[in-house]
Amino acid sequence: ERMFNLHIFPYLYSKITVLSLFSILQSIIFLSIITIYFSSKTLAINDPLIMFLWMIFVSLASTFLGLLLSSLVKNSERAMTILPLILLPQIMLAGIIARVNTGYVEFISFFTLSRWGVEGFSIIQEKVIRGTFKIDALESIKYNFHESYYNEKTFGDLTGTIELDIIFIGSMIIIINFLIYRVLKSKDPIKGIR
Repeated sequence: ERMFNLHIFPYLYSKITVLSLFSILQSIIFLSIITIYFSSKTLAINDPLIMFLWMIFVSLASTFLGLLLSSLVKNSERAMTILPLILLPQIMLAGIIARVNTGYVEFISFFTLSRWGVEGFSIIQEKVIRGTFKIDALESIKYNFHESYYNEKTFGDLTGTIELDIIFIGSMIIIINFLIYRVLKSKDPIKGIR
């Protein structure tokens, strides 16, 4: 499409539209399965609609990240090769598998989508019930981050709020959008195409 003088933003948003529709469908299926499975259990989704909207927002940001990755490489084989280099930090810095216990690692985690996505899910869920124990989901996730975060030194009143998560993920979407534009612009065969 780009070789036939299609501008960058229509090209980019045509891809985002199709991929977002798949993300919405996957989110519906995922939340339906969880709701059906856990409806008779002690664990239930606190607010399925808000959870669904948050999942779509995080999926959209992830789609932009995937498009940035694919714009940086020449073919799909190279994209698959560097995919683990993108996914492993996302997994490790989310605060679920490993505790983020130093300020430097905490700072790096600010630049991962998974960290803010997981925190947003924890804020929406509020409480997790396991057997007879009630666990505060937000306190649980805050414990997995460095003390400079949960002592509210860095973000003040925004610490542990969905607003902070929206600000970070929204900012990342804007930055990734700009980077995709620059990468695709640098690959234009004919200069002057927007």
